[in-house]
Amino acid sequence: MKKNVILIVALLLASSLSMRAMTEREALVAIYKALNGPEWEADDAKGWNTNAPIKEWKDVTTDATGEHVEALQLRADDIKGYLPAAIGELKSLKYLKLRYKDREADAAQCIPAEVWTLPELVDIDVYIAGKGTYTLPKEINCPKLNTIKVNKLQGPFDVLLTLPKLVEVCFEDVNGDMPENIGELTKLRRLTWKSGNDPTKRIPASLGKCSMLESLILDNSTFTKAHVGNIEFPAEVWDLTNLKYLFLRNIADKPSTIPADKVAKMTRLENVILCRVSLEGNIPAEFFSTGNMKQFDVYENFITGSIPKELGNCIKLTTVQPNNNNLTGSIPEELGNCPKLRNLNLSKNPDLGGKVPESFVNCPDLAIFKVDGTQIDSNVSEPLKAHPKFS
Repeated sequence: MKKNVILIVALLLASSLSMRAMTEREALVAIYKALNGPEWEADDAKGWNTNAPIKEWKDVTTDATGEHVEALQLRADDIKGYLPAAIGELKSLKYLKLRYKDREADAAQCIPAEVWTLPELVDIDVYIAGKGTYTLPKEINCPKLNTIKVNKLQGPFDVLLTLPKLVEVCFEDVNGDMPENIGELTKLRRLTWKSGNDPTKRIPASLGKCSMLESLILDNSTFTKAHVGNIEFPAEVWDLTNLKYLFLRNIADKPSTIPADKVAKMTRLENVILCRVSLEGNIPAEFFSTGNMKQFDVYENFITGSIPKELGNCIKLTTVQPNNNNLTGSIPEELGNCPKLRNLNLSKNPDLGGKVPESFVNCPDLAIFKVDGTQIDSNVSEPLKAHPKFS
C-alpha cells in the first residue's frame, strides 16, 4: 500500500513539474538556442544563457523589478532558425524587434502564433530577408498594439481593422490589396504600403478618413501596365490635411490633375514625392505658400506649365526633381533664395529653356544640376562661374 501511495505522489509531483509554467529566463534561453545563439558574435550574445540577471543580457529590457521582460531586440547577424513558441511566455513584452538576415529563412515560419497573443504588446518590428511570404493570423489578440512593421506579407489584411489603436502600419514587399475599410483606423499617423507587384485596383477611397495621417507612403516598385488608364489616382489623398510626408509611386495610371484649392489646406507638407502616377496640368504654387517644403519630386508624369517661382519661399528646400515632364518657361530666379538647395533635376523637359539664374550663387550646396534634354542655355554668367558646380 505504501509503495502505491509513494508512486502516486511521485507521479503527481512529476505531473505538476511538467505543467509548471516556463520562467521568463527559461523562455529567453529557449529563444537563444532556437535562434542559433551559441554562434552569435560575442557582443551580440553578451549575458545570454548565463547566470547574470536577465536585465544585463544584450538587448533585453526589463521592468523595474528586473524580472519581467518588456522589450526584446534580436538582431544578431548570425540569427538562424525561428522564434520559438516560448516567446509567448513573455507576458509583459511591449516591444519586439527581430531581424532575420538569413536569406534561406522561410518567411512563413518567422513569427509564431504566440506573438499575436501577447497581452501587453505595443510595437512589433520584424524584418525578413528570406524566402516566401508570411500571412497574418485571422485573429490578433494584442489589445494594446499600436505599431506593426513587417515585410514579405501575403494578404488578406482585414485583421488590421480589429486593431483600432494602430498608430503606425509599415508593410514592405506586400502581396495583396489594402483593406477597403482602411479608413476605420482613424488613429493612424504613419502608413507605409510597398508592393513589388502591379496594382490591381484603386487605393481605397476610405483612406481619406484617416485624417490624423502625418506620413503616407504608397509604392509599387514596378508598374508594367503604365499609362493605359485603368487605375485612378486616389483623390482622397488631397483631403489629408495633416500630412507632412507624402510619397506616391506607381499607384495610378489614369491621368489626373492636382487640385490647388485642396493643396492650399495642406499647410504641414514638408516632403512631396509623386512619381509615375500620371499627373498632368500645372504644379500648384500653393504647395510652397507656407515655405515649409524640403523636398519636391514630381518626376516622370505629364505635368505642363512653368516652374512656380513660389519655390523661392522655401528656405529649407534641398531637392527639386520635376524631370521627365512637359514643363515650359525657364528656371525662376527665386530658386536662388533657397540656400540649402543640393539637387535640382530638370532633365527631359524638352520645352524648358532660358538661362541658369545668376542667383544660384546663393546656393553653395548645389551639387546635382541636371538639364539634359532641355533647351536651357549651358553658358553661365561670370559671377556664377565662381560656384563649384559651374566653375
